[in-house]
Amino acid sequence: MTLEELVREVPELEEYTRYMPKELWHRCSIRVYPPGTIIHQKDYKLDYFGLIARGEHRVINEFQNGNVYMIEKNEPIDFVGE
Repeated sequence: MTLEELVREVPELEEYTRYMPKELWHRCSIRVYPPGTIIHQKDYKLDYFGLIARGEHRVINEFQNGNVYMIEKNEPIDFVGE
């Protein structure tokens, strides 16, 4: 799937990609993550910025003492990255 195809399937993405420089447009890749996949883990280096276009994801905070808390549950369109 191309970014153009994804924008056709999820028209709300057009607002986010409308002014994207062509250089970035051509560097984009579409990824599909199965349920339960960790997309990014706290304090690990992140080499990309992501737009969540479909589905939902949870933000979970794990502490050194073993406690795990679900901070929030996000609907699309959302972001991964700083």
